[in-house]
Order: sequence, then C-alpha cells, then structure tokens
Amino acid sequence: MKQYEEIYLELLKEFLNDVKDYKDKVDMSGLFLPHTLSKYSSAKTKYFYCGQDTYEWTNFSKMIKYYENNDITGYLDENNSWPSVDEIIEYSNNKEGNFWTLIIRLHIYLHRKKIINVNTITERDKVLLEEIGWGNINSIEIPKTLQNRELWESLDKDCYWDIKEKSRAFDSIKHIMDLYNPDYIFIFNWAESKEEDVFKGLRPNWNKDEYIEGIISTYCFDDYKTKLIWCLHPNSLRYKSMNINELIEEIDKRV
Repeated sequence: MKQYEEIYLELLKEFLNDVKDYKDKVDMSGLFLPHTLSKYSSAKTKYFYCGQDTYEWTNFSKMIKYYENNDITGYLDENNSWPSVDEIIEYSNNKEGNFWTLIIRLHIYLHRKKIINVNTITERDKVLLEEIGWGNINSIEIPKTLQNRELWESLDKDCYWDIKEKSRAFDSIKHIMDLYNPDYIFIFNWAESKEEDVFKGLRPNWNKDEYIEGIISTYCFDDYKTKLIWCLHPNSLRYKSMNINELIEEIDKRV
C-alpha cells in the first residue's frame, strides 16, 4: 500500500488540484485507477487485464469532494472496492463480445486449459478470479463512451479536453508494472494512437513473429519481466470472423 500511495497518491493530489475548478461544471465520471482483487499478490502467475475505459464510474464532482475534504485516500479506497467477482460475472452474463466474458474465460483457460460457460461457473473457478488485476488504458472516459452514455453533446468540451489531457499521466502501464509486477498485461482495445501514453517511460520491444494484423500484437520490455499482449476489443471480433474462444487460443500460443 505504501508504494501504491507513493505512486498514485501524489499524482492524484496534483491532478485533483489542477481540475478542482471543474466541479459541478461537467457531467462525467471521475478518474479510474488500476487495482487488483484479493488473491492477486499470492498468485503464482500474475495476470493484469486492461480495457478501454470504465463506461460509467463515480461522478467527477463527487471525486472533487474527496479532494475538498482532504480525503484522497478515501477516493482510492472507493476506486479499489469495485468490482467483486460476483459483479464481474453479472456484468458478463456470458455474452459474446463482452469484455468481462473474455476476461473470465481467458483467465480460467490460462489455469485449466478449459473454455467455460460463465453462467455455470464453479466456486473453484470463482476463487481463481480473485487473482485478477485490472484497469483501463484511459483513466478518463473517451468521447465515444460519453456519446454512448448521451453525455457528450451537453458536455463543455474545453473542460473535458483539459481534464483528459491532465489525466494522461495515469495512462502508462509503467505504473501497473512498478506497483504490481505482473507477468502478463493484456490490453483489449485496438488503439495504436495510444501507444505514446501506454508506453510512456518504458522501452518496448515488439515481437514481430507473434503479430496478427488487426488482431494481436505483443511486446517485451527492457528492465521488466512483464509481457504485454495487446488485442482488439472482443466486440470487434465479429468483424474479423472470429469469436472469443478463437482469440483465447491465439493468446494462449503467446503466453
């Protein structure tokens, strides 16, 4: 926890101070930070899963209240309290194209070499899911998400883009690697334009032989043991004539 606070608490203090004047001026979610479930630290192999952004989270103005009340650690506690394994399963509902369906099936497959039906998951498998680490490569929701939530049109764009720019300090996976020492990080969002943020402070080495255009790309890093496996979002698989299970098999070849 000490290292977590050293990395995130100071960054968060600076960020909240810089954006505090936007309280009650924007209707959007606050900043979301990566974290782990209860058994991650004791897992034999540590897997960290990253999506695009949260699609709704604690309101931005509520986040600023934590800052005003001098309770930034309270915001970190709220951030780290969600989701539970049961919530992950509920959000999945075994739907194809769903982020959590992919994460659950992949995580169990990496341990058991078995594709499961999330709706009939066992208690034994639920214990395995407690080893998950997760986050997003955008700590603040992107415009497309806010459009889908019907918030974008009414949002003050100048405020939003200033907030988004200031949030970029949180979007490097270096923070995840320094804090959680994962063996593997998975990103499920094909967004090459984000590489400058995702790789900030890192020296990535692209694994050319493992690349499948538009589907999967992998990287190793100088000074870190972590391997990154970067894939398209599962909702985009239909455009590639693939399904989640086929993507899992391709990932498994690279683990």
